[in-house]
Amino acid sequence: FPSHDIPDNYAYGRNVILKLPQGVILKGFLAMKADRVKRPLIVFRAGIFSNTQEFYPERAYLIQLFEQSSFNFLILESSSGADFIKHNQALSFGGFDEGMENLWVAQKLKDSNEPISQFIGDVHLAGMSFGGHGIFSALWLAEYQRTTPIFQSALALCPLVHFAETFAYHNADPLMMKILNFWSSRRIRILKDRYPQLTNENFVTDLLALLIVTGK
Repeated sequence: FPSHDIPDNYAYGRNVILKLPQGVILKGFLAMKADRVKRPLIVFRAGIFSNTQEFYPERAYLIQLFEQSSFNFLILESSSGADFIKHNQALSFGGFDEGMENLWVAQKLKDSNEPISQFIGDVHLAGMSFGGHGIFSALWLAEYQRTTPIFQSALALCPLVHFAETFAYHNADPLMMKILNFWSSRRIRILKDRYPQLTNENFVTDLLALLIVTGK
C-alpha cells in the first residue's frame, strides 16, 4: 500500500456509502475478487477513530482475509471516526448502536432485491478493539430477531468489553490521560466545533460526560 489514501490506490476496492435506518450514513470500503464469483463476505468493523481512508491497524486483516483468502471484504468505519461524526448529527460511540448498524448492513447485503447480493454467500462478522464492542451486540440482536442466522461466524479481536473499568484504569495514570486527551482531541477535532464545552485538557472525560447527557 503506497500511501495513506489506501483505498484510492487499491485496484480491487471501492469506497461505498450505506444509508441505514434512522438516517444513519455509514461509509465503507468494499474489496471484491475480480472473478465476480459468489463468495463469503467478511464485514469488518474498524477500531476507535478509524475512517475508511485511514485504517492502519486493520490493513493486515485486509491482506490476510481478502488477498490471501477466498473472502470478499467490507470494512466499515468506526462510529467514533471523524467522517462518521461529520455525516451524522447524533453522537453515538460503539456498543449497541454499532451492533444495530452491523446487523442492518448484513441484512441489506443479503436482500435478494439488492444487485450485490448475487455475489455474496455467507456473511461473517469481525471487529477490532473498539469495533469489537458492537460485535457482541450484533450477535445478540441477530439471535433474537431471526430464526435463520444472518452471521455464519463472528470474531472479536481484542475487543473492548468493560468500558468503565478500562477508562478507570487509564484515568488513574496522569501521563496516560494526557496522551489520550491529546490524541483524541486531534483525531476528532470536529467535535470541538460542534460542542464548545469540550476542552483539550480533559477531552476524553468531557466527551464521556457529553455522551451520558445525550443518552448514548
